[in-house]
Amino acid sequence: MLLINNLATSQSCLPNGITFFRQADIDYFQVNYPGCTQILGNVTIDDNYSYTITNLNGLNVLTAIEGNLTIINNPLTNLNGLEGLKYIKGNVYMVYNTFQNLAGLNNLKYIGGDLQLESNSSLTSLNGLNELDSIGGSLLFYYNALGDLTGLEALHFVGGELFFYATDNLTSLAGLDHLDSVGTCLTIRYANHLASIANLVGLKSIGAGCIEINSTALTTLAGLENINGNLIKYLKIIDNDSLSMCAIKSICDYLSIPYAWGDFDGNSTGCNSNAEVKSACGIGINEITILDNFLISPNPFSKQTTIEFHLKKQTQVNIDVFNSLGEKIATISDETFASGTHHLNWNPSDIPVGIYLCRISTNSIFPQVIGKILVINN
Repeated sequence: MLLINNLATSQSCLPNGITFFRQADIDYFQVNYPGCTQILGNVTIDDNYSYTITNLNGLNVLTAIEGNLTIINNPLTNLNGLEGLKYIKGNVYMVYNTFQNLAGLNNLKYIGGDLQLESNSSLTSLNGLNELDSIGGSLLFYYNALGDLTGLEALHFVGGELFFYATDNLTSLAGLDHLDSVGTCLTIRYANHLASIANLVGLKSIGAGCIEINSTALTTLAGLENINGNLIKYLKIIDNDSLSMCAIKSICDYLSIPYAWGDFDGNSTGCNSNAEVKSACGIGINEITILDNFLISPNPFSKQTTIEFHLKKQTQVNIDVFNSLGEKIATISDETFASGTHHLNWNPSDIPVGIYLCRISTNSIFPQVIGKILVINN
């Protein structure tokens, strides 16, 4: 009777799912459910802090899970044994585990629902997700020990929200360099050591158009410049104590839309109000203007670039370069120019590779200030 039941179960391959509580449940999986390689229901691996589950080798025949995968309260150091999994149609929850990386998921290419990593205090690397191309739902991080997101280099698409909450060890978003689309929102809250989001430079679309950033270590929004600013609908940049560079292309494009509003508060000077950011973008300048056509080309560059601007009348022009801390590191121009178009060649031979703000201002009756991101590379 047991054999008949097992054969029947293997043919339907667990439409009601399965929960593994002990190492023996995993070790005898292939004996109890012969031929079962694609589980139709939910899969839960819950040691419940009994410290009996030491490996997942007995699950090495699995190729797909149609439901959710929940891994909770396990003393595992990795997920070896799940190498056969190519897709998970539902959500993936990994909560209160001790594994240090995600080795074992090396062939996983697609998650249909959310990927939620929460309170995995030893998780310092996402290596193991190197083949993951797309997530149909949200990518959610809470209270993990990750310093960056290395291991997600193949990820191109997140259908829901890209969400970070209380990720205090996170210093960069390295690993997300090829992410080009997020379906709803980009949300970063209480990421107090996140100093750079430059690795999001490939991100072009945020479907619902909402962006929320909160990191006391962040100095610039560089990395978000390629997002379509016309699609932004909600912008909340608050309590970023060191943030002074918000005038990037996507933000300026958004703020130039009539009645567009960004919530800028608790940041450093230059990014501490809607008016400050608009001013840095050159938006809302009095109609009586004398400066236009401010261009930097090439940009990025390594040895030399040309700065072009046009004046409608003679005036003094200051062109300065600031680093990510808001410190002035170079003055390109501090002189009076006649009306007309001017070209200045600049060679930053003593300035290291990096992302900077180039700001041009006029000393006229109606002063103008325009800022542009300037990138020096190798």
